[in-house]
Amino acid sequence: MATGGQEAIDYVKYNIPDGIILDLMMPDVDGFQVLEKLRNTAKTKNIPVLILTAKDLTKKDLSTLSANNIQQLIHKGNVDMDGLLHKVRLMLGNTTKDQSMQKPKVLIIEDNPDNMTTIKAIIKDKYKTLEAFDGEEGLKMIRSHMPNMILLDMSLPKKSGEELLKIIKNESPTKNIPIIAVTAQSMKGDREKILNLGCDGYVSKPVEPDELLTEMCRLINTI
Repeated sequence: MATGGQEAIDYVKYNIPDGIILDLMMPDVDGFQVLEKLRNTAKTKNIPVLILTAKDLTKKDLSTLSANNIQQLIHKGNVDMDGLLHKVRLMLGNTTKDQSMQKPKVLIIEDNPDNMTTIKAIIKDKYKTLEAFDGEEGLKMIRSHMPNMILLDMSLPKKSGEELLKIIKNESPTKNIPIIAVTAQSMKGDREKILNLGCDGYVSKPVEPDELLTEMCRLINTI
């Protein structure tokens, strides 16, 4: 345990932990500086880090966290004890030697080929990706492959994103799969409306890579 950023930096000079839970807002040296120091030091650059913060994160903040390869992101007040323990287990799971066998399966449901290509390029090799180009195909893929996460366009042919949400969230095997809406619906009130429909996260188009990756990191529930 360390009660400040400088104390944490001094500690890891001599004791390398298996994982770190890091606050961002600290008096002397803040969490961003601690994280940068960790990632720029050979002995500590691969330590998995879970960010636990009450800070309202800006796009610049998200970009910094993504660039420094955080494993989990939790906002204080949005997680209970069991949820925190679960996230810690996931974080420590990243230290296994063969991560390629444990990549989370992410289903992208998107009818625009260019958007599909963009999203896959952002995700790169962090996840195993599955593709569906309309709502009906997406539903079949969900039931047959049981992905760990779904990236869902809300405007789809054959079955809309809203229709899919109703089905997914009302079926026992699929109701706990985290779903991020990746959508062009970005007018005032759209985010709240979509989250109220049952989505667990929201990213507007055009997609900001750091925003998408951080949102996925926050919500992924199986590694």
